[in-house]
Amino acid sequence: MESDVPREMGLEEVRDPEIVKQERQLTELFQAVEDGMIVLIGGTAVDILVQNELSRVHADIDVASKREDADSIVEQLKERYPNVGREGNKIIVPLDGTEVHIGLFDREQDGGYSIDFKGKTVVFSDAFFESEPKYLATGRVRTLAPLVFMQTLNINEAMGVPMRQKDEVSRDLIKQIYFPEKEVNSPEFVPLIKQ
Repeated sequence: MESDVPREMGLEEVRDPEIVKQERQLTELFQAVEDGMIVLIGGTAVDILVQNELSRVHADIDVASKREDADSIVEQLKERYPNVGREGNKIIVPLDGTEVHIGLFDREQDGGYSIDFKGKTVVFSDAFFESEPKYLATGRVRTLAPLVFMQTLNINEAMGVPMRQKDEVSRDLIKQIYFPEKEVNSPEFVPLIKQ
């Protein structure tokens, strides 16, 4: 059974200390909130899903939560992060050297979780917040479920917008690791777009 203790001793001596600092910030963020209430999305999640550690220091950290949990999350975070606040559809957590953006997703009546994106409502799988813990050298975090991550990476394509090269590379890596037998444009990897 894995725990919240580091996997290796002396890790800071081998890796970039700024990357280790950001990993520590991530695990502290997850320790400050009840387990399962937030999940990493974006570039930090790609790094963790692909290699179980950050590959670089990220300019910002994208996280997702259910809108219904927003007030509770803010209250829990205030204990450690007194400058936490809400801005529109997000909770903003300023950290030393970066900022965490917690996007708030709505539960759809007929299933799935949605968010407004480029003027449309994008609905993701019910599996959105179903993820196994991932263990960094500094502790435990959670990422978006790989299936839903594929959906997030296919948003632009589903809306007829060209995919950024880095998103295409991320999508291909996640597919290779978690879904080697499926095509990148399989129906379960495409989110529902509502007008």
